[in-house]
Amino acid sequence: VVTLKFITARFIDEIINEWDQLVIPEIVASDVTIFGLNPFYDDPYTGFDGTKAAVAELRHAFPDLKATIVD
Repeated sequence: VVTLKFITARFIDEIINEWDQLVIPEIVASDVTIFGLNPFYDDPYTGFDGTKAAVAELRHAFPDLKATIVD
């Protein structure tokens, strides 16, 4: 059984921390909507390409970012 906790952990570890763009279609829904760092000024990102752009924006703003999940 795949849980939300498992999917979230994969997103954090593989996409945010490792920037493995190849797993985005495995983890993210094709119709996902992600809001940027400043949702009051940016249009939301949608789909797989939008996910890549949103994470790229986050990594550009915080290049040393490493997220850790504490259970």
